Amino acid sequence: MIELEIPEMGSLLKSPSKEELENEIEIVSTHPSAFEKVAKKTSAVLNKTRATLAKAKVAKSHRQSILEGTVCLIAALNEQAAEIGTLQAKIALLEAKAPEFNLLKEQVVALKTENAVLGQRAAQTTSLQALAAPQQQSSSSMASSYANALKRVPPNKRKAKNVSLVFAKNKDTSSEEVKETLLKALAPSKIKIGIRNVRKLAKGGVAIECDSINGTESILQEINGNEQLRSTFEAKAPAKRLPRIIIYDVDETVEKDAFVNTLISQNEGIREQDIYSCFKLKSRQAGKSHWVVEAHPRTFHSLLRRRKIFFEWHRFSLREFLRPTRCYKYNRFGHIITNCQHAETCPQCGEEGHKKPECKNEAKCINCTETNLKYKLTHEVTHAATDPCCHSLHHETDLFITRTNYGR
Repeated sequence: MIELEIPEMGSLLKSPSKEELENEIEIVSTHPSAFEKVAKKTSAVLNKTRATLAKAKVAKSHRQSILEGTVCLIAALNEQAAEIGTLQAKIALLEAKAPEFNLLKEQVVALKTENAVLGQRAAQTTSLQALAAPQQQSSSSMASSYANALKRVPPNKRKAKNVSLVFAKNKDTSSEEVKETLLKALAPSKIKIGIRNVRKLAKGGVAIECDSINGTESILQEINGNEQLRSTFEAKAPAKRLPRIIIYDVDETVEKDAFVNTLISQNEGIREQDIYSCFKLKSRQAGKSHWVVEAHPRTFHSLLRRRKIFFEWHRFSLREFLRPTRCYKYNRFGHIITNCQHAETCPQCGEEGHKKPECKNEAKCINCTETNLKYKLTHEVTHAATDPCCHSLHHETDLFITRTNYGR
């Protein structure tokens, strides 16, 4: 857009030359704007006005007044023409952007539609999860609550269950028959004991849980002291394991005797007769091993309170070792791989014929699956048998704790 330059009033008062009258503002644009058109016309009008005033011999003072008004009018016209040109340029820009705007508008409509569909799917998923929540919560919450229970109840505060085991000497006698006979033959009120629970066991036995160790001793004496009951049943207290601790990242070159001797000599209060066995486990750290020590309950609690033990120039971390007996070949509990007579199964899906790295099946815990079928439970099974959150593993760990002698 060109700019119109109006001469000074001194030069305007002079009569325009012949060239000024004949020449107008030259417009080189192929599409002149409104401002350019107005500038061309007003320039010609101004020169003709000057010529007319000069030819009419109008006094200089009057001529100046007329020209000042004309110049003001021309300036106002030019300003309006410039505003019109600016508006036209904006309109052209908007028209050029119109297709892009329409495309964005269509995309917004499509996104709103997609969002509505996703909202409906989310609502359906939420309703399905609400229906499935009670079943899933029965297993997942139990697993997490058990882990939290282990953290809340340290070994030194765990109370032992006072249980006595009663088995029929006749192998054909069922657990139900043993239970009914004991309920008729014994009266807890006469021997002054409290019974917490009576549960049936496999192989024709029952477990009787009393409220105190004295109650357990009394019921054992009552059964074994009764000639008729003694000839039919065998009553005994369950054998309990000694507690174990695991000591981490000891140099793998250390032998068993050297380990035990160093442990006793550098840590006050540990006696050789209180350590019953120890064995090594592999560590993920190269050149290191973990030592598992089975000890007297008193020594076990003493070591746990220390949290670390001295060993030559080092201090090693330790904690309670809770690992139920399990076979990593058959992926079941109750025996180890050296005693296994079963075919190898995949820990991922429980099937035979392949190992976990080669497994393409969905995860399915064989232990939780068998437990559900046997006891009509609904534990979660979509995990590997080696999963640390497995309900069966937590159950076996719970049994392991109850069968451990913490000296309490």
